[in-house]
Amino acid sequence: MAQPRRVSFELFYDNKNISNDLQPYLTSFEYTDNLSGTADTISINLADRERLWWAAWMPELYASIKAKIIRENWIDDGKMDALNCGYFEINEISLTSPPNAVSIQGVSVPDASTIRAQRKYRAWEKTRLSVIAKDIAGKNGLKLLFDAEDEDYDRIEQTEETDLGFLMRLCDDAGIAVKLTGKQISLFDEFKYEEKPPAFSLNYATSKIKSFSAQVTTTGIYNRAIVDYHSPKGKKKIHHTFIPPNAPKTGRTLYINERVKDGRQAERKAKSALRQANKEQNTASITLMGDVNLVAGMTFMLNNFGAVSGKYIITQAVHAYSGNGYETSLECRKVLGW
Repeated sequence: MAQPRRVSFELFYDNKNISNDLQPYLTSFEYTDNLSGTADTISINLADRERLWWAAWMPELYASIKAKIIRENWIDDGKMDALNCGYFEINEISLTSPPNAVSIQGVSVPDASTIRAQRKYRAWEKTRLSVIAKDIAGKNGLKLLFDAEDEDYDRIEQTEETDLGFLMRLCDDAGIAVKLTGKQISLFDEFKYEEKPPAFSLNYATSKIKSFSAQVTTTGIYNRAIVDYHSPKGKKKIHHTFIPPNAPKTGRTLYINERVKDGRQAERKAKSALRQANKEQNTASITLMGDVNLVAGMTFMLNNFGAVSGKYIITQAVHAYSGNGYETSLECRKVLGW
């Protein structure tokens, strides 16, 4: 006889394991994993008939939470697999009645952390993006993962910007994605992730999909990008046009008038700007039975879905548990291929 499927949670509050204490009160749990640009979040909802969590058991703001989702008997009897959600800081607590309940929200990058809260001024001379990122990570007590082509700067200024805002501005200009968790900051080239082999496939006829929707748009889409840069003294003129493979025959042109030092940098800027503008042209939202193996940054194939079939990358994975069971909802976009 098959063993029943079970979902449980391992939760540490300020490094103390409270999993068993929390379980009897837990009504829902949600973990949101974002690919880039937005902090990951966690939501824990508790039934509190006796109002224990309203008083003596009420958690403290800024306390840390470490969470893990555990599945048992989902693949085979006796088999377990898990998703490590990471570290979060409690940034919001809500009390409601009736019925008495508590909602605890956590974020992977606290609003009050120095990397997000403190505005600074600094000028950088003859440096690279990786050097700036390493310095910012070190000063904020973070590890750095740098997996992208480096960018050179003759001079760049951080002017009344937070470290995170400044770094994200540089990365946006260079077409590099940023992912920040409580312990690490990651800078990576999304194109490299898009090139990875598909981790799985979803088939319209055979996959157990709870809900599906797809959108194709022309809003904000361009068929080419042109970089035109003239130095202030008019001594240097750099021009580059980038037309992607399978570009629409008609469409708008994205004009970029920003400083570049040579034709190679102009080509990179044109391509990255066009990717940033066009990457959301084909998107899909999919809800599946809960799967701890599905995370942001993973690629997969969508088969037998007509014109929207193809290779996609997960930009957000929401793992949600409630009285209705465990579900994973995906936001994804079709890879551009260039």
